[in-house]
Amino acid sequence: TKLFRPPYGKLTPVQWLILIKQYRIIWWHYLSKDYLKESKDECYFEKLLKKTKHEKIIVFHDTLKAYAFLEKFLEKYIIWLKSNNFQAKLL
Repeated sequence: TKLFRPPYGKLTPVQWLILIKQYRIIWWHYLSKDYLKESKDECYFEKLLKKTKHEKIIVFHDTLKAYAFLEKFLEKYIIWLKSNNFQAKLL
């Protein structure tokens, strides 16, 4: 892919100058915190719903740390998106 998401949402000016030559840099708006142990709690899902806005990018991770959150909430979240007229795109 020619997309690049800066780790932690941070780049130095020099990093940006190097990367912009080869990649489209994708900045995100909300980090789902799916990697936290406590993220399996319903309050994390409710906060995710509140932070979801049109044309905003939300970061989810495909790691073992995030698996419990994704297993519990991802399908529910996608259904919520569809029922609230959101369009999800995987980047």
